[in-house]
Amino acid sequence: MLNKFLNHFGYRFQKNSESYLPWPTCFHTVDIAVVDIFQNKLLLGQKPGKDYWVFPGGFTDPVSKNDEEDAVRELFEETDITINPNQLKYIGNYFVDDLRYINSKNKIRTHFFVTYLNKCCFNVKAKDDIEFLNWFDIKELEENINIISPRHQHLFLELLKFMGK
Repeated sequence: MLNKFLNHFGYRFQKNSESYLPWPTCFHTVDIAVVDIFQNKLLLGQKPGKDYWVFPGGFTDPVSKNDEEDAVRELFEETDITINPNQLKYIGNYFVDDLRYINSKNKIRTHFFVTYLNKCCFNVKAKDDIEFLNWFDIKELEENINIISPRHQHLFLELLKFMGK
């Protein structure tokens, strides 16, 4: 009886008692560009064992009110930076070719934000799944974009467009 009910709504009861969606799912994330416009610097993080740099961010929480709330939470969790949602500017939403889903029908779409801060006012601290944080000169990143994860390079280019560079 339960299986019939679940099937009616597109779910199925598996042997391990977990229901699933039988169609491809787009997981929702947020990424945040932290820019010091006074020094033309961008804050990026590095995950353990990786050679490249990424924007702080992560998965949204199904119980949060909106993407801005998730972005504020993720930024704090990974950098120790506390901001208000009104300090975020929305850039857009973009597909992220995440390694965890390369051979999967499921994919990730991120909602990309920027916040402008004076880095002198913040003591950033790598936390959560970020091992290192570093401020990079934006002009130098334009010339050496390959230090940014291939999965985030298009986000960097969108940031440059948004900033009018």
